[in-house]
Amino acid sequence: MNTYFAVPIRDVNIGQLLMAIVTLLRNYHLHLPPDLVIMVKALVTAEGTARLVYPELDVVSEAKNYVSRLAEQRFKPENLWRSFQTSVSSIWTSQRDIPRQLLHILSKLESGELGLHFHLDKLSQLVNTLDNSSNRLTTGIIVAALIVGSSMIITTGVGPFIFGFPALGVIGYSISTVLGLWLVITILRAKKY
Repeated sequence: MNTYFAVPIRDVNIGQLLMAIVTLLRNYHLHLPPDLVIMVKALVTAEGTARLVYPELDVVSEAKNYVSRLAEQRFKPENLWRSFQTSVSSIWTSQRDIPRQLLHILSKLESGELGLHFHLDKLSQLVNTLDNSSNRLTTGIIVAALIVGSSMIITTGVGPFIFGFPALGVIGYSISTVLGLWLVITILRAKKY
């Protein structure tokens, strides 16, 4: 908007504008229909080629007559009338079916056959991910608690002793080391860290 807001329409480079729009759509993961993408590419190529041949080309003024003719054809009274007739015809056809469909829905609701079914594709994957995350978090908390508890036991100096240290502290450190290594290995193996 900042680039093109105050620029007169005759000074707008249509090719650059279209490419900026396509880049913006790509950045925000929006998709155009394939035929529209082909049209944009064709317009960019055509305008670029035309500007090489004739640098003073004003695409807007050149296209004005064609656009006016297309608008006149689209909004001709007979075309508008035909479109109106088609819409009224489809409404008239569907208005006969609507009461029957409503009665069908109400009878299903009354008999208890009506239900809603949701199908979530990634729900099981989400449950597994949450389960793995909570297991890892719990293991991490247990490892931290073992380290803190073992450190407290080591500082008390209460026997029995292994290698000159209190046995419960050494066992707690050993268990926390094994659990910590297992946790790190599972995280690295899953490659989701």
